[in-house]
Order: sequence, then structure tokens, then C-alpha cells
Amino acid sequence: MNRTEVTQILAAASAVDQYAPQPDELVLRIWESMLGDIPMAAAEKALVEHYRETKATITPADIAGWYRNRRRYASPTHVSPPADPETIRNGVDRVFTALAARKAIAAAERTGSELDLDEVEQAVEANIAARRSWRSVACPVVWCKAAPQEPCTSRGKPLTKEPCHPTRMDAAFAAITVIVP
Repeated sequence: MNRTEVTQILAAASAVDQYAPQPDELVLRIWESMLGDIPMAAAEKALVEHYRETKATITPADIAGWYRNRRRYASPTHVSPPADPETIRNGVDRVFTALAARKAIAAAERTGSELDLDEVEQAVEANIAARRSWRSVACPVVWCKAAPQEPCTSRGKPLTKEPCHPTRMDAAFAAITVIVP
């Protein structure tokens, strides 16, 4: 919550509770620092629930406690929306684009050479295309057997130092290589 939202909450509390603190500078600063990580909608719900159950004046601790308990004891029936594969793939592409660009900039700074943006863009596109082609085939490694579009694993955990197993890279290259007589 920001200062404007804290002011609105205190004004709403004053409308139902004559003992609610008046929003002067010190009160606003304290309430804002105590409720900065709580969404306005949650604070409104906490205010309504608080005055529904008691006549005691609301405090920032009441709002924070209500919000914490709602998050801690969230309904087990809540279902997150399904992940959109296209959105995930685009996000991964953006991350790898940024990483490749940073590597190119760092390499240019190390060598003192001129940074060619077209060259960086080509390298980034090649990197993305290579990663997609590697994931287009199943991993032939016996202990991995990752299906197409799934990451390679080692002992059940995703690889961290390489994008996939080398044999999967070979399999992907063989799948796209066309032998011309």
C-alpha cells in the first residue's frame, strides 16, 4: 500500500469507528511502513472483516495479521490457471536474448573491439534456434529420456551447466541434417 491507499483505509475506518486514528503525517508514515507489502484490496477486506467481528479500533497489525492468515491458510481448492506454453517459450527466449547480448557486450569490452549490433542479433537468434532444435527431439540418454520440449535432467534435476545432453544435441542435428546426393 502507498500513502494514498493508507489515507483511504484510515478514512474508511474513521467512517465506522470514531476512535480510528486521524491521518496526520506521522500516522500515515507509520501505517505506510507497516502495510507497504499488503495490497489495497486485501486491506479493504481486512477492514470490513475486522469491524464485522469487533468494535475495537483497527490497527496495522490487525490488517497485516488478516492478510498473513489468508495467505497461510489459502484454500486448497484454489487452482492456478494453466501455463501458456507460448508465453513460457517467449519468456525463455527473452532471457536468453538478454544473456547473449550481455555476453557479447562483455566480450567486446574485454577485447576492446567495436560492438556490432547486427552480429549480436544474429548470434542471439542462432542461440534461440539451436535451443529450440535441441528440445525438438527426445533425449537418448538412458537415465534422462526427456520427451520433446522438456529439459534434460540428471538425477531428476534440470541440467545447470549445459542446455542439454551432448547426445541430444547430436540427435537434433541428425534430425535436421538433410543428405543431398
